[in-house]
Amino acid sequence: MGDGARIKTTVEVSDELYRRANAEAAKSRRSLKDLIEEGLRLVLEAPPRKRSLSDACIARMAELYERHAVLTLDSDFAVYRKHGNIPLSLISAPDR
Repeated sequence: MGDGARIKTTVEVSDELYRRANAEAAKSRRSLKDLIEEGLRLVLEAPPRKRSLSDACIARMAELYERHAVLTLDSDFAVYRKHGNIPLSLISAPDR
């Protein structure tokens, strides 16, 4: 995978995410670098998500009432941020 000049950088990720990414890279016989690059491309090339008015209102309330968490069954809330880059505090159903 290449498209021109390359740069090196350092990124901090959680231990769990690192282990999962390494396992996926090994399973798919790719390098961790290639897996990360593919993931970045998918995120950057995906069409922007439109959030509903109700989701926007709940995200705004999360900004105004910072001590409270959002109770949701909607996985979309995992991508929403308050104050630009802070993940919302969520209470959600466990993954099955």
